[in-house]
Amino acid sequence: MKKIILLLFIGIIINSCSSEEDNLNKNSNLNKGEYVMLIPLSRPINTIEFNNEIYIFYNDDEANNQSFIHGESNKLSKINSEGLIEWTKEIPLYNYPDLSVASITNNKLNFFYQYNGEFNLMKFDLEGNFVEKKSIITNESYDSVQVNENDFILIRHNSNGITYKKYSFSGEIKETVNIDLEIEETGKSKSILKNNKVYLFSISDFVRNSTFSYKKFFCKTFNQNNLINTINVDTSAKNATYGLSNVFKNGNILMYFRDNQNNRELKLFNQNGLEIANNSFEPNYVGNSFLNTSENIAIIGNYKETSNSIRTHLTILDSNLNIVSQRLLGVNNYNNFRIAYESNNNYYVVGLTNSKTGDFDLPNKSTGIDMFIYKLKK
Repeated sequence: MKKIILLLFIGIIINSCSSEEDNLNKNSNLNKGEYVMLIPLSRPINTIEFNNEIYIFYNDDEANNQSFIHGESNKLSKINSEGLIEWTKEIPLYNYPDLSVASITNNKLNFFYQYNGEFNLMKFDLEGNFVEKKSIITNESYDSVQVNENDFILIRHNSNGITYKKYSFSGEIKETVNIDLEIEETGKSKSILKNNKVYLFSISDFVRNSTFSYKKFFCKTFNQNNLINTINVDTSAKNATYGLSNVFKNGNILMYFRDNQNNRELKLFNQNGLEIANNSFEPNYVGNSFLNTSENIAIIGNYKETSNSIRTHLTILDSNLNIVSQRLLGVNNYNNFRIAYESNNNYYVVGLTNSKTGDFDLPNKSTGIDMFIYKLKK
């Protein structure tokens, strides 16, 4: 009798585990070696992969609600290759940073962050233990950061031009450059440093009517302080998505738009400003976009299949804007994609969701907004 009960108990456990796995795979459309996981009531700050595991810095909203003694609570967790948290450590940072960069050098985890006009470096060992803090910049604020393979660049736009500072991943300054020009909308500008040139994406010619729109979306190319090319696109019937624009290694320029029906359009220009390709998408939210190591365009966002079905998509386009592949994941509207990047073998997508079913029908989901992490094979 005891043997029968034991076998029955084991059978229930096996069946329960199998059902949970089947449910996750069915809803997530995940392959072997992939995962989606949640950290409840949290907001991502930055993350980096190392040896097929990731270190993630994040803000713990649940802890913030419980204590206001030290300001906001920020943490560092290590997540293994299967999506399980190995450890979590409190970090001595009590505000949510404006900008941040994560790197690993000499078996140390470097966390650069900007807050309230200061840019600092915190170092941790690979077990998450705090090592030291170092001030990098004081009394200066930058509005964006460009992370390259071997360094990163802090970029600031103001009405008189662009300033950028290039740093190594260990915190040494490598270069400072100023470009003098007038920028009409400094808060709606993006600069990219590539091919020994500076590419400024911005908007101009504000129209003060019922639409409060801009007539032009432009890209200006500079060689040092010399303007060498300008692309102007009429945006009377569309909106510029300047933050997603990019530049290829061959000098081709990618510009994003959204029309009044919420359709997305991509235009590709050569380095002389001639339009050479374009592609349009049905109404879909583009949350993040980057160029991968093959110079293909990775787009992450929401894909509306039907009025009741909105899914996450990862779409890869080639350098001529043709779709190479597309993955549809989940069944709900993931309302914010904060971080997306490529490693040697994987794509990682990190964001916020208030999903209650589908991919995130997981034991640790909350009734509020949670942080999700996708690991997807390339």
